[in-house]
Amino acid sequence: MLGKTWIVIIGCGLLAGGAVLALMSMTDDNDRSDENTRDGGVASPTGSVRSHASMSAGRSPAGMLLDAPVTGDPRELGRWIGEVVFGIDYREDREHYVDALWAVSIGADAVDADTAWAAFAEDPALAGIVELIPEPEVWGRLAAHEQWAVFDVREPIGAEEVELDPALTRAGVITTMVLVTGTQTMHYTGGDGSAQTQLIRPSLEMLIGCAAEWSGCRLLRVLDRQP
Repeated sequence: MLGKTWIVIIGCGLLAGGAVLALMSMTDDNDRSDENTRDGGVASPTGSVRSHASMSAGRSPAGMLLDAPVTGDPRELGRWIGEVVFGIDYREDREHYVDALWAVSIGADAVDADTAWAAFAEDPALAGIVELIPEPEVWGRLAAHEQWAVFDVREPIGAEEVELDPALTRAGVITTMVLVTGTQTMHYTGGDGSAQTQLIRPSLEMLIGCAAEWSGCRLLRVLDRQP
């Protein structure tokens, strides 16, 4: 039943613990274009073609970007997304972060990347994923202050399976609400040129789907972000 590539379109928000999730079949697996599948790559919203295996974000002690986990555990993907969003370094290239979130979102599985990206940009339910990364103008202002952050995840990560549609469950799609919290230490250069730090306790609640068809889990929707 999952022998096709799917893009998730959220029909409405979560209300009293319920939601509507519709799946649109984009194409048969055998119809994938060479451009989007060469070396396992997918077209990103910024125009580059990146490999799932090499797509990276998160932060190592040396400041290098860490690979996104290939995992069937929604908590592990949620942890990685939290580390990307709250451990962001505005001194680096914004596109790296946009591409990182795109690569673990359901849109990355669409053969028609332009159509998938339009859905993310125009549908309020999906746009929240893109909006986790500040717009270029805001990014530039923060980069001017050499702002970067370290995020320490609080354990355990909250996770609760939810059944959005019995048909999806029968098809092998498991959807989980994941809540990531922790302590973010923000570093930046103040107006007087001195080094400044600020402690923030953010949270990120998201809907993550896992299925064998996707070889792991995908970020379906951002439910809430604080602050």
